[in-house]
Amino acid sequence: SGYAYVGGGLKIIRAEISLDGGKSWEIADLTRPEDEIAAARGTDKHWCWAWWETEIEASRLQNCTEICCRAVDSNQNLQPAHLTWNVMGMMNNCLFRIKVHPMKDSSGVSGVWFEHPTMPGNEKGGWMTEDAGKFDPEQAALALPGHRGAAPKRSVAAVWSSGAAVESVASKTASDVMLAGGSAKASAQAGRLVTSKPEWLTNGIPMEEVSKHSDEKSAWIVVKGRVYDCTPYLEDHPGGASSILLVAGQEATEDFEAVHSKKAWGQLEDYYIGPLRNRSVPSAPVVAPAPQDEAFLKKQAQPLPLIEKITVSQDTRIFRFGLPSPNARLGLPTGMHMLLKAKVGGATVMRPYSPMTDDTTRGHVDLLVKVY
Repeated sequence: SGYAYVGGGLKIIRAEISLDGGKSWEIADLTRPEDEIAAARGTDKHWCWAWWETEIEASRLQNCTEICCRAVDSNQNLQPAHLTWNVMGMMNNCLFRIKVHPMKDSSGVSGVWFEHPTMPGNEKGGWMTEDAGKFDPEQAALALPGHRGAAPKRSVAAVWSSGAAVESVASKTASDVMLAGGSAKASAQAGRLVTSKPEWLTNGIPMEEVSKHSDEKSAWIVVKGRVYDCTPYLEDHPGGASSILLVAGQEATEDFEAVHSKKAWGQLEDYYIGPLRNRSVPSAPVVAPAPQDEAFLKKQAQPLPLIEKITVSQDTRIFRFGLPSPNARLGLPTGMHMLLKAKVGGATVMRPYSPMTDDTTRGHVDLLVKVY
């Protein structure tokens, strides 16, 4: 059992535990004592802890080495698997993990003892301290049985389709996945989640073949001279399938480097299908200016000149970018965003923006941006 809290008036909508290092998750019972108060106030804001609990069969702890728990808020935010610094979370927002150690009591009966990351106050112990793994019988307290006395008969709520990738991400450093300079290690085998052909792995894949795979039916990309089949990942991509389809069938090294973490580099290798045969990848084709009434946005990146900067307040600006002709329209569907890419300090930077203007505006596009 435990508690969950998110802040900002958001409420906890789900709590789960995992007994296998985060490969599968089971839903816990959740109680929000503030529900009735929030209803009486006529609001859905929640400012108090939510309580969760569940029961499991003791036999399931026999081969368990770690219990993980996580919660989800009403904005569908999920705790990250590992310590991740951010301004709001201060590294306290990752999965809570309790180590499970086998032991035998004085009469030789087998059991387990649980180790939290740290102990309260000035008490010693905890797997994140120098006393990790040391059992102190004076501090230990017996685990209480659940009030029901029986584990709930629920099916597994979620399973990581990439299976053992949980272990590899947790235990490998970036150097285990990437060589110095960011280039991937050579491999004679296809990634775990895709299939390839022997000739592709041995002789390489020509760019002409890669360019044929540029839609949701088959989406390949080239990163650092290696070809990846991202089709199985389209539905699971955190940035949406459209982010992959923008570069499908093309060289995507700059785009991938601009927005992905070391963890993503490791996951990418699960989709490797072979080296690029011709390393001299042609540059992106030059896109001709759109006719006056044709949509400006294309799959390939196009230059967009800044023609005006409008000061709204001390830290807010409207950046106006010019389209190829006075009557040209942007061509962005309602509710969608556009990606802006630029070189900043020698590195490629990409950011999504939703314009202030729509397709009734001709000749330019306006972006409202906070500046710091």
